[in-house]
Amino acid sequence: MKNFSKFIANMAKIITKIVEVFQWVGAGLMLAATVCALVNPDWIGYFIGFDACESCGAKLSVYGFEIQAAVTNGQVDMTALFLFGIGATLILGLMAMIFRNLHLIIKKSEGTTPFQHDNVRMFREIGIFSIAVPVVGFVMSVIDRC
Repeated sequence: MKNFSKFIANMAKIITKIVEVFQWVGAGLMLAATVCALVNPDWIGYFIGFDACESCGAKLSVYGFEIQAAVTNGQVDMTALFLFGIGATLILGLMAMIFRNLHLIIKKSEGTTPFQHDNVRMFREIGIFSIAVPVVGFVMSVIDRC
């Protein structure tokens, strides 16, 4: 039974680290797409793939934060894409921090109790980051409506 617990803990550490890395890569790509939306909108196709039509627009979404960007003459509204990029980069960074803390909690709890001062602090941070994700989405949605 102890070997099974070690196996589960090792798998959890591996999975949380992989997901954390993917979140950071996603945040980096969204940051690059945001800069491209500002500097050279023709490069956006290299970073973001979306189905856009004139009547329905382009629906951009990440972790519940959605923006419906208007499409005119086959071109997506770059202001909406820029605002979406800022929000998506922040949200992906927050999610990466959540998975980083999960990885550290699992790592620090090996062979000892999980109720350590650092783990309690990291659980608190996970709660703060989890609350911040929809708050960032809401704030960016309000800014987009203005």
